[in-house]
Amino acid sequence: GSGMIIHPGVSVIFRKKVEFRGSRSDPITITSHSMDPFGVVAIHGDDASGSTMKHVAIENGSQSKVNGVSYLGMLSIHNSSNIIIENLRSSSNRGADDMFHVVYGRNIVLRNSEFRNAQLDAIDIDLSTIEVDGLTISQAGNDCIDVMGGSVRFHRVLLHQCGDKGISVGEKSTAEIFALTI
Repeated sequence: GSGMIIHPGVSVIFRKKVEFRGSRSDPITITSHSMDPFGVVAIHGDDASGSTMKHVAIENGSQSKVNGVSYLGMLSIHNSSNIIIENLRSSSNRGADDMFHVVYGRNIVLRNSEFRNAQLDAIDIDLSTIEVDGLTISQAGNDCIDVMGGSVRFHRVLLHQCGDKGISVGEKSTAEIFALTI
């Protein structure tokens, strides 16, 4: 299959529009070169707006600080809009606050995705708007979903074995939640 093998501690930051187009039978895999985690994969900035990730499996990443910016999730979206993520399989991040972190994201869509074995929060949404349809999270060390200052819409969400809260919606956030099982 196709994919990216990233050396430990190394991060890949996309500052222009990027399209990951895997398929159900041949997903794009993103993993570390060794047992030690890579840094992050990030989509950052207005020029990266309109990016897509379809049928991607990402594992064994961490967090990183690059050019003064702290990326707290193995997969991070910063200051970008109109991002579509479909059929993402995310697992086993290490040494990081979040598995998937969105900050200052506008019109982010996450569909039919699965997150497993998050070290702390599986999904952390800060000051962003996001729509989620079809999500399973299992085994998060802290919150399965943490929202701060965001506007979120969740549909068809299953949360299992959350270490703290299933979903935390606070600090000037609004949420519409349909078909949630915790």
